[in-house]
Amino acid sequence: MTLDDYFSVHYRICHAWTVHLSKSRSDITPPHLGIRALRICYFIWKHPGCPLKEVAEAVSISHATTSLLVDQLCRQQLLRREWSESDRRSIRLSATRNVGEFLVYLETKLSELDRVP
Repeated sequence: MTLDDYFSVHYRICHAWTVHLSKSRSDITPPHLGIRALRICYFIWKHPGCPLKEVAEAVSISHATTSLLVDQLCRQQLLRREWSESDRRSIRLSATRNVGEFLVYLETKLSELDRVP
């Protein structure tokens, strides 16, 4: 894959993400939600119940920036915070169904690209 190919795929993924969110929830149109937010959602979708610190480390974004992005994604009902029953200080993150549906769609489309010669 060339750098041009990478940026083309990156743009199409970000565009598909924005279109999906716009169609599924008419009250949000987040052009500012880019690949970092998508990476966070993807990690949380693959690791439901993970803590914020684990997300920040996994996506190589500072804890403060990850926290701000997660706050924004929670306000837009793309992620959920759940408090632990055993330790009320412990917050676990999970992705909403909307995010899961988009990521399944995206994985399907990317696997189709892999099969193209």
